[in-house]
Amino acid sequence: MKKPEAGASEAEKMAYIHHAVMNPLTVVVGYAQLLASRSDLKEDALVQANRILEQARECVRIIEELTTTDAPLQVDGDADDPLHGEGQGNRTRHILVVDDEPLILKLTQKVLGADYEVAICPTAREAQRRLLIEDYDLVLLDYNLKGEIDGRRLFETLKRHQPEIADKVLFMSGGVSDPEDQDFLGSSGRGCIDKPFNIDKLRETVARAIS
Repeated sequence: MKKPEAGASEAEKMAYIHHAVMNPLTVVVGYAQLLASRSDLKEDALVQANRILEQARECVRIIEELTTTDAPLQVDGDADDPLHGEGQGNRTRHILVVDDEPLILKLTQKVLGADYEVAICPTAREAQRRLLIEDYDLVLLDYNLKGEIDGRRLFETLKRHQPEIADKVLFMSGGVSDPEDQDFLGSSGRGCIDKPFNIDKLRETVARAIS
């Protein structure tokens, strides 16, 4: 998401702040959750990790309160999620994560890497190259991807030229306030994981989507 130009509306400014803050908060919350779930840490370290997690979540609550809109965004893993499918045996599943934030790529790879083969890439161009030559069971795509091609345009391109891949997309977003984007996500037929995500919810949503 580009920084608003001079004269931008308050809604545009708040949308930019929301997106800019949610990416680093995703990293803070994610790694704090990983630390807090470790059984080998000393008690004082666990206390500190939980304090970080608690304060980060409070920041998320405040940001959401300030920037929320009346239109609801996607659900995190709805029971009627169109990605939900039949089991495919015990073979290793392959996931491609597309996000412009390196720390989020590393965090997502760390969280999901124990159960899946996880490839990461920071741009839509690289994602397009990979999707032409490699097979993936799921594509986690940042809707607000920075660069020449954003997440929405990449999805639209896949929908036209590789519809079988578009049907495997699960969006990630640090917040979408523009009504047009909300309508697009709502009509895309794809799920959306909100940032900052709860790592257990991420695992559950991915497991159901990839099944």
